[in-house]
Amino acid sequence: MRNTWLLAVFLLITPRSTAQEVKDFQWLVGTWKILGKNTNKDSYEVWKSAGDNTLTGISYNVKNADTLVTEEIKLLRKGRSVYYTPDVAGPQGEVEFKITSYDANSFVAENPTHDFPKKIRYHRLIKQGEERLEATIEGGGKSIYYTFVRVK
Repeated sequence: MRNTWLLAVFLLITPRSTAQEVKDFQWLVGTWKILGKNTNKDSYEVWKSAGDNTLTGISYNVKNADTLVTEEIKLLRKGRSVYYTPDVAGPQGEVEFKITSYDANSFVAENPTHDFPKKIRYHRLIKQGEERLEATIEGGGKSIYYTFVRVK
């Protein structure tokens, strides 16, 4: 009886694993088209699973028959955390944003030392019968909003 009681106390005080898992973000996988841009090009973000610990994303624009990649993104697990890591075309290279909060349909990634953005938010929802993704990049009093619709 005493052993059972000790086991129960041990289980109650032992911390549970709070490690983030890339599988928690599988809802991103697919092709998303940006809505509402008043330009003569179409913009997309495509996410794929790249194993247990990584999702890869690519942002690109299509104008006439030309495709221009604007950003490559990784969502990857390092230790007990997941990081959103974009690599924008240009000399800056990859920038890590730590996922600071998430649930079944959204996440917030932050890097307070980066110039812009400092915070990136993604939120998935069903609106007017379509699966949508709302993304915001923010920092320094500035915010840029994107709305995507799933096309695949």
